[in-house]
Amino acid sequence: VSTQSTGYIFARRAPAPRRYLAPEQYSLHLADQVKEKERKAELHRVETEKLEKTELAEMRAELEAARRERIAKKHASVREYQAALNTQLLNPPFQFPAAVSDSNSPVFGRSDMTPERVGEMRKRLKEVMNHQLKSTEEIKKKAATEKKETVKRECEMIARGKTEVREESYKRYQMREAQKNDLTKSWAAQNELKLARELDELKHRKKNGMLLLEQCDRYKRCRQCQKCCDNTGSTNIWKESRFIPGCRLIV
Repeated sequence: VSTQSTGYIFARRAPAPRRYLAPEQYSLHLADQVKEKERKAELHRVETEKLEKTELAEMRAELEAARRERIAKKHASVREYQAALNTQLLNPPFQFPAAVSDSNSPVFGRSDMTPERVGEMRKRLKEVMNHQLKSTEEIKKKAATEKKETVKRECEMIARGKTEVREESYKRYQMREAQKNDLTKSWAAQNELKLARELDELKHRKKNGMLLLEQCDRYKRCRQCQKCCDNTGSTNIWKESRFIPGCRLIV
């Protein structure tokens, strides 16, 4: 395959403009944009200053009007206060005459200290005192009863706690004893098995004859399971299918 590129010539195509003309036009456009941006910024600044001056003048006028109104209200209140004082001076208030006693004996409380009234007051005071004593006794009895109940509940809680602690201690003791007995029985059984194995091994050693491994060399197969005595993982079962390498058949 050829790697050369094919070229074409267009005879009627207009000649391309020179490259230096485009940067000049671009720079002119940029200068026009900068001038337009500066003109807009100056116009915005002038309008902003004009609006700020207008708002400042309006604010000054409002503050001056509020100050004049406040001064006028103050003067009016002063005039009203002065007029009220003048009216009070011209028309003084009515004064009551000095109190003069028209009786040499007390006027109020004449029937307060009669024997009947004194007896009623003493009776009322006695009833109030009895009621207070009774209320105090009831409060004391109630406090004593509540204290007894509280002590009783606390004693019951302490007794219940002691009983629970005693029962829990007894359960832990039973659990430890059971574990101890199980371990003792297990150890005894294991010891008996160990002694039996040692005794059996000792008997076999004392007998004249071959060991088990030496006896296996004399036999080819096991009569019970039909396995070789020297079996090391191989099997005597024939596989039903075999794959022959190098072909697409499975026999």
